[in-house]
Amino acid sequence: MSIKVDTKERFTVVRLSEAMFSENMAEELAATVAKLLQQPVKNVVIDFARVTNAALSALPVLADLYQQAMENTASFVLCNIHVSVRKLLDELDLSDVLNITPTESEAVDMVHMEEMEREMFNGLQGDD
Repeated sequence: MSIKVDTKERFTVVRLSEAMFSENMAEELAATVAKLLQQPVKNVVIDFARVTNAALSALPVLADLYQQAMENTASFVLCNIHVSVRKLLDELDLSDVLNITPTESEAVDMVHMEEMEREMFNGLQGDD
């Protein structure tokens, strides 16, 4: 298996363990994230620390997963993206669409910030 899952209190870290983000890995990631979005802890951090290259055709899956997370009121953050993978994301104009942080710690901070925003927004809607 090329994916390791580590569930925390408010988020799950999915660690990709192969150097190449291939179409097969993208499919495995999509299946994993789909299952996670059905769990009580829906927020997902994808750790790309071990990934040094990617198939161009595999990367659009990340935008689909981001959209699915948003539809499920969840956060979806990528971290530790290698320069070569970031260039491919830029090439596909995905860098501006996705939540990307340099480190896992910053990804966790983003998840917490987005949770607070959702709580505030829900509180404002309840004041009507």
